[in-house]
Amino acid sequence: MFLMPQQIAEPVDGGYRLTGAKRFVSGCEVADHFLVNALVDGVPTFFGVAPEDTMTFVPIWDTMGLRASRSQLVSFEGTVLREDRRCPPSTERRPNHIGAGLAFLSLGIADAAEDALISHARSRVIPATGQPLAEMQWLRFETADVHTRLEAARMYSRHMAWLADRNSPEFLPATMTAKVLANDIARDVAQLALKVGGGSGFLRTSPIQRLFRDAQAGGLMAYSAEVCKDRIGETVLLPRD
Repeated sequence: MFLMPQQIAEPVDGGYRLTGAKRFVSGCEVADHFLVNALVDGVPTFFGVAPEDTMTFVPIWDTMGLRASRSQLVSFEGTVLREDRRCPPSTERRPNHIGAGLAFLSLGIADAAEDALISHARSRVIPATGQPLAEMQWLRFETADVHTRLEAARMYSRHMAWLADRNSPEFLPATMTAKVLANDIARDVAQLALKVGGGSGFLRTSPIQRLFRDAQAGGLMAYSAEVCKDRIGETVLLPRD
C-alpha cells in the first residue's frame, strides 16, 4: 500500500502534521533523509523529511521476516511535513520503480546463505574419513546447482534494473520475473545451507537458522511469488491486445 497510504496528514502552518507509522523500513536508523507518503486532501503525496525527535524507530524482531535487512517500524508523532519539501508529481509518465529493489533483498539473503554454506562445508570434518565436507561430490553438485542459479538470478535482476533506468515498458514485467527468481533461489540456497549445517544449523548461535527463516519471507511479501507467477503465466499464455 506504499503508493496508496491510509494515513491522513492534517493541515498546519507551513505544511501538514502526520501521526502514524510506516512498516518494513529497512536500515532506517542510518538514513539522513526520508521520503514519506501521506494523504493530503485525499491525494497520495510525498514529502522529504529529515529525522527529528517526533520520529522513533521500533525494532521488529519477529521469528519470521526479513530480519537480516533490519526491517523496522518508523513511528511519527505529530511530525510536520513541510510544504517547501513537498514533492511535485512527475511531469512525464514513469513506471513505478519501487519494485526494482525487491529482488535484491532476496539476493542479499541468498549471498549470505551461500557464504555460510561455504564456511561450514570447509570447516566441518567428517569423522569417518577425516575429510572436510567440501570434498564430498554430492555437495559439490548441489552447490554448483544453486550457485549457477544464483548467478543467473543476479544477472537478470541487473538487467531489470537496467530497464528501470531507461523507463522501459518491459520494466514492470521484469520486476516480477526477477523477484520470483530471487525468492526461489534464496529459499533453495538457505535450505542447502541448513542441510550442510546439520543439527548445528538450528542452534541460535548459527547464522544459518536466521537466514533460513529470512529466506522464506521474500516469496510471501508483496507481490507474493504466486501473484507474480500468475501474472507471468497470463502474459505468456493469453493473447495481447
